[in-house]
Amino acid sequence: MNRRLLGLLLMFALVLSLAWWVNELQRPEIKRPEIARDTPDTYAVNLLVKQYDDDGQLLQILRTPRMTHYEKRGITELSQPVVQRFRSDQPPWRMWGENGLADHRQETLFLPGQVIIERDGKAEFAPYRIETEDLTIHAEASYAETAEAVRINSGVDWLSAIGMQIWFDEPSRLKLLGQVRGHYEFE
Repeated sequence: MNRRLLGLLLMFALVLSLAWWVNELQRPEIKRPEIARDTPDTYAVNLLVKQYDDDGQLLQILRTPRMTHYEKRGITELSQPVVQRFRSDQPPWRMWGENGLADHRQETLFLPGQVIIERDGKAEFAPYRIETEDLTIHAEASYAETAEAVRINSGVDWLSAIGMQIWFDEPSRLKLLGQVRGHYEFE
Protein backbone atom coordinates (compact mmCIF):
# COMPACT_ATOMS: atom_id res chain seq x y z
CA MET A 1 0.00 0.00 0.00
CA ASN A 2 2.86 2.34 0.67
CA ARG A 3 4.22 1.64 -2.81
CA ARG A 4 0.85 2.33 -4.33
CA LEU A 5 0.52 5.61 -2.39
CA LEU A 6 4.06 6.64 -3.31
CA GLY A 7 3.37 5.85 -6.98
CA LEU A 8 0.17 7.88 -6.90
CA LEU A 9 1.96 10.86 -5.34
CA LEU A 10 4.71 10.72 -7.96
CA MET A 11 2.13 10.47 -10.74
CA PHE A 12 0.21 13.42 -9.26
CA ALA A 13 3.41 15.53 -9.03
CA LEU A 14 4.24 14.64 -12.64
CA VAL A 15 0.75 15.68 -13.84
CA LEU A 16 0.98 18.97 -11.91
CA SER A 17 4.42 19.72 -13.37
CA LEU A 18 3.20 18.95 -16.88
CA ALA A 19 0.13 21.16 -16.42
CA TRP A 20 2.28 24.06 -15.16
CA TRP A 21 4.67 23.70 -18.13
CA VAL A 22 1.79 23.68 -20.66
CA ASN A 23 0.26 26.74 -18.97
CA GLU A 24 3.57 28.63 -19.24
CA LEU A 25 3.82 27.80 -22.96
CA GLN A 26 0.30 29.09 -23.65
CA ARG A 27 0.58 32.31 -21.63
CA PRO A 28 1.25 35.32 -23.87
CA GLU A 29 4.60 36.95 -23.25
CA ILE A 30 4.13 40.29 -21.55
CA LYS A 31 6.52 42.92 -22.80
CA ARG A 32 7.55 45.15 -19.99
CA PRO A 33 8.31 48.72 -20.98
CA GLU A 34 11.90 49.80 -20.61
CA ILE A 35 12.47 51.85 -17.54
CA ALA A 36 13.61 55.29 -18.65
CA ARG A 37 16.76 55.69 -16.66
CA ASP A 38 18.43 59.02 -16.34
CA THR A 39 21.95 57.74 -16.25
CA PRO A 40 24.91 59.91 -17.13
CA ASP A 41 26.65 59.23 -20.41
CA THR A 42 29.79 61.25 -19.61
CA TYR A 43 31.54 62.52 -16.54
CA ALA A 44 34.83 64.22 -15.76
CA VAL A 45 36.77 65.13 -12.64
CA ASN A 46 38.91 68.25 -12.27
CA LEU A 47 37.65 69.63 -15.56
CA LEU A 48 39.25 72.73 -17.11
CA VAL A 49 37.71 74.13 -20.33
CA LYS A 50 39.24 77.11 -22.14
CA GLN A 51 37.36 78.97 -24.87
CA TYR A 52 39.11 81.22 -27.39
CA ASP A 53 37.84 83.72 -29.95
CA ASP A 54 38.60 83.59 -33.69
CA ASP A 55 41.84 85.55 -33.15
CA GLY A 56 43.12 83.11 -30.53
CA GLN A 57 42.43 85.40 -27.56
CA LEU A 58 41.27 83.70 -24.36
CA LEU A 59 37.56 84.43 -23.77
CA GLN A 60 36.51 82.17 -20.94
CA ILE A 61 37.70 79.46 -18.56
CA LEU A 62 35.40 77.00 -16.79
CA ARG A 63 36.75 74.95 -13.86
CA THR A 64 34.85 72.33 -11.91
CA PRO A 65 35.89 69.44 -9.66
CA ARG A 66 33.12 67.24 -11.13
CA MET A 67 31.03 67.34 -14.30
CA THR A 68 28.23 64.89 -15.11
CA HIS A 69 26.46 64.99 -18.50
CA TYR A 70 22.95 63.57 -19.10
CA GLU A 71 22.31 63.18 -22.82
CA LYS A 72 18.55 62.47 -22.59
CA ARG A 73 17.93 65.71 -20.70
CA GLY A 74 20.55 67.69 -22.61
CA ILE A 75 22.09 69.03 -19.41
CA THR A 76 25.37 68.90 -17.57
CA GLU A 77 25.61 69.12 -13.79
CA LEU A 78 28.68 70.87 -12.37
CA SER A 79 29.91 70.91 -8.79
CA GLN A 80 31.48 74.13 -7.50
CA PRO A 81 31.90 75.69 -10.97
CA VAL A 82 34.14 78.73 -11.45
CA VAL A 83 33.75 80.75 -14.65
CA GLN A 84 36.30 83.39 -15.64
CA ARG A 85 35.42 85.84 -18.40
CA PHE A 86 38.36 87.67 -20.06
CA ARG A 87 38.80 90.92 -21.96
CA SER A 88 42.19 92.22 -23.02
CA ASP A 89 41.64 95.74 -21.67
CA GLN A 90 40.42 94.97 -18.13
CA PRO A 91 40.75 92.47 -15.28
CA PRO A 92 38.77 89.21 -15.69
CA TRP A 93 35.38 88.61 -14.11
CA ARG A 94 35.12 85.50 -11.89
CA MET A 95 31.76 83.86 -11.11
CA TRP A 96 31.23 80.87 -8.87
CA GLY A 97 28.58 78.93 -7.00
CA GLU A 98 28.08 75.65 -5.18
CA ASN A 99 26.47 73.93 -8.18
CA GLY A 100 25.80 74.59 -11.83
CA LEU A 101 23.44 73.31 -14.47
CA ALA A 102 24.44 73.76 -18.12
CA ASP A 103 21.57 73.53 -20.62
CA HIS A 104 23.02 72.81 -24.06
CA ARG A 105 19.79 73.58 -25.91
CA GLN A 106 19.62 77.11 -24.51
CA GLU A 107 23.41 77.54 -24.20
CA THR A 108 23.11 78.69 -20.61
CA LEU A 109 24.77 77.94 -17.30
CA PHE A 110 22.47 78.27 -14.28
CA LEU A 111 24.11 78.70 -10.87
CA PRO A 112 21.41 77.99 -8.23
CA GLY A 113 21.79 79.26 -4.70
CA GLN A 114 24.44 81.72 -3.57
CA VAL A 115 26.67 83.13 -6.32
CA ILE A 116 29.69 85.43 -6.11
CA ILE A 117 30.91 87.59 -9.02
CA GLU A 118 34.24 89.39 -8.62
CA ARG A 119 36.56 91.59 -10.60
CA ASP A 120 39.90 92.81 -9.21
CA GLY A 121 40.71 96.49 -9.41
CA LYS A 122 43.30 97.75 -11.88
CA ALA A 123 44.29 101.37 -12.66
CA GLU A 124 41.03 102.93 -13.93
CA PHE A 125 38.88 99.87 -13.06
CA ALA A 126 37.35 99.68 -9.60
CA PRO A 127 37.22 96.30 -7.86
CA TYR A 128 33.77 94.71 -7.63
CA ARG A 129 32.25 91.96 -5.53
CA ILE A 130 28.66 91.07 -6.38
CA GLU A 131 26.67 88.70 -4.17
CA THR A 132 23.41 87.26 -5.44
CA GLU A 133 21.48 84.02 -5.97
CA ASP A 134 20.21 81.99 -8.93
CA LEU A 135 22.37 83.47 -11.68
CA THR A 136 21.89 82.50 -15.33
CA ILE A 137 24.96 82.97 -17.54
CA HIS A 138 24.54 83.24 -21.31
CA ALA A 139 28.13 82.56 -22.37
CA GLU A 140 27.76 83.23 -26.11
CA ALA A 141 26.10 86.59 -25.43
CA SER A 142 28.63 87.43 -22.67
CA TYR A 143 25.67 88.25 -20.44
CA ALA A 144 24.31 87.16 -17.03
CA GLU A 145 21.07 87.84 -15.16
CA THR A 146 19.19 87.18 -11.96
CA ALA A 147 15.79 88.14 -10.54
CA GLU A 148 17.02 87.76 -6.96
CA ALA A 149 18.47 90.22 -4.44
CA VAL A 150 21.87 91.67 -5.40
CA ARG A 151 24.55 93.41 -3.33
CA ILE A 152 27.47 95.10 -5.08
CA ASN A 153 30.51 96.16 -3.05
CA SER A 154 33.35 98.30 -4.36
CA GLY A 155 35.64 99.43 -1.57
CA VAL A 156 33.45 101.25 0.98
CA ASP A 157 30.73 101.95 -1.61
CA TRP A 158 27.79 99.58 -2.11
CA LEU A 159 24.58 99.12 -4.03
CA SER A 160 21.69 96.75 -3.42
CA ALA A 161 18.77 95.86 -5.67
CA ILE A 162 16.30 93.21 -6.69
CA GLY A 163 17.25 91.79 -10.07
CA MET A 164 20.29 92.46 -12.23
CA GLN A 165 21.51 92.19 -15.80
CA ILE A 166 25.24 92.38 -16.56
CA TRP A 167 27.02 92.54 -19.93
CA PHE A 168 30.72 91.64 -19.86
CA ASP A 169 31.76 92.63 -23.40
CA GLU A 170 32.24 96.19 -24.65
CA PRO A 171 30.45 98.25 -23.70
CA SER A 172 30.38 96.65 -20.23
CA ARG A 173 27.33 97.63 -18.28
CA LEU A 174 25.25 96.61 -15.32
CA LYS A 175 21.51 97.18 -15.00
CA LEU A 176 19.77 96.96 -11.63
CA LEU A 177 16.09 96.14 -12.07
CA GLY A 178 14.33 97.37 -8.93
CA GLN A 179 14.41 98.59 -5.33
CA VAL A 180 17.87 100.09 -5.80
CA ARG A 181 19.65 101.52 -2.77
CA GLY A 182 23.21 102.63 -2.41
CA HIS A 183 25.94 104.23 -0.37
CA TYR A 184 28.77 106.24 -1.92
CA GLU A 185 31.53 108.07 -0.06
CA PHE A 186 32.98 111.18 -1.71
CA GLU A 187 36.69 111.90 -1.35
